[in-house]
Amino acid sequence: MPRSKVPRAFETKILVRSRRRCALCFGLQQLHSPVKGQIAHVDRDPGNNASDNLVWLCLSHHDDYDTRHSQSKGLTPAELKYYRQELYDFIGMQHRLLEPDRISIRLSFEARRLAQYLNTKSRTGDLFDPQVRIDGLEKELELSVLDLELAIDELAASGLLEINGSRDIIYPTNRLFWETDPIFTEDDPVSDAEAVARVLVTHPTDAISMAELASALDWSKRRLNPAASYLVEMGKARAKPTVDAVYCYGEIVRITATKRFVRDLDTGE
Repeated sequence: MPRSKVPRAFETKILVRSRRRCALCFGLQQLHSPVKGQIAHVDRDPGNNASDNLVWLCLSHHDDYDTRHSQSKGLTPAELKYYRQELYDFIGMQHRLLEPDRISIRLSFEARRLAQYLNTKSRTGDLFDPQVRIDGLEKELELSVLDLELAIDELAASGLLEINGSRDIIYPTNRLFWETDPIFTEDDPVSDAEAVARVLVTHPTDAISMAELASALDWSKRRLNPAASYLVEMGKARAKPTVDAVYCYGEIVRITATKRFVRDLDTGE
């Protein structure tokens, strides 16, 4: 199949998930420093730009992987996928060490169902969206009244939703999107926060508007808001408020912690 351009959203996802680490350098040599390289196609079909078919490889390993060997056994797609997952798991472990406040979601069936409902109903990926009346929700989710009550309590105890003062409406916290977007969408706000931070540290001024960030990253508001709120609420950037319902902030402001966040991710410290 003819080569086609990798969609920018998929390109960003591969670069951020791999941190520009070559999956084969990691799998074969246990090397995990950023390298110059290219996005390779696992099935060797340059026209197949599905997200799961893409991987970051150094130039040498990319050439070797795409070369047909007549005598020796070449690297297989299954082998490459295995090493890629090992690399992603390693980076995830590093990330959790850097971000000890991130919780590991272990939800009951009922709580997961409610979390998915709140996640997929949200248009902005931001606090208060959506606001859902509890009355009648059990029918929509096909849960008993007791199961719904327990699901609400479980998510509230995990900091994933809040209940209004009259206790008749629930709404997601920003943390719900940080934790459940990787489960219910193709995005990961914690990883995406790195991409936001990198734009911040290279921007000519300390502050950048959310609209400008969205344009620079070619992201929707639904993807940008959770990443930005994560960066701010974890103390790695500051924010200026907005009266616009589209974005959770008006501007994101670079601080010293933003630079430290990017440096620590690059060095693995």
